[in-house]
Amino acid sequence: MIFVIFLIFPKLPLLKSSIQTVFGIPQNKNSISWNKHENMYNDVARFVNEKINGKDVLLIIPFAENDFCYYVKHRIFMTYDLLLDLTNNVNFSRNFKDILENDLHSSIKQLFEDGANNLRKKWEVLWKDLDEDIILRWKERHGVTHVIRENEFPLNFPIIYQNQFYAVYKI
Repeated sequence: MIFVIFLIFPKLPLLKSSIQTVFGIPQNKNSISWNKHENMYNDVARFVNEKINGKDVLLIIPFAENDFCYYVKHRIFMTYDLLLDLTNNVNFSRNFKDILENDLHSSIKQLFEDGANNLRKKWEVLWKDLDEDIILRWKERHGVTHVIRENEFPLNFPIIYQNQFYAVYKI
């Protein structure tokens, strides 16, 4: 099946490398990823899957990179998709509301005040404002273990991996 996908869609490098990452298929290490989004889903996912181990791993990823959870074998703390589906788990919804209001100083009402039109942009602003104090609070309360963050928004934690776009921090 995977072979058929590669034959039919040879011009879909993101799909190909993503499937390779998920299934642990070796990739051409000489190819350079110029796309930041593609880099997140390939290079960083490969590192996370190969080098970070343990059943208690809980990652904080860029809030708008919600598909990243499909590329890694670890749990993801919070993503943009959670805003769109808060009704599945009442306990989680309460926790999410607490995080949103008390840690990120926002609210569901503020995020949706103009419908879903600017929701992603507002979510990205919350991500850019995320700081070490909030992350340490999430470590204490929720067991967060690692953060994947764009290099232009550095954190004061030990870096365990870094490439041209992202750093992986151990909390």
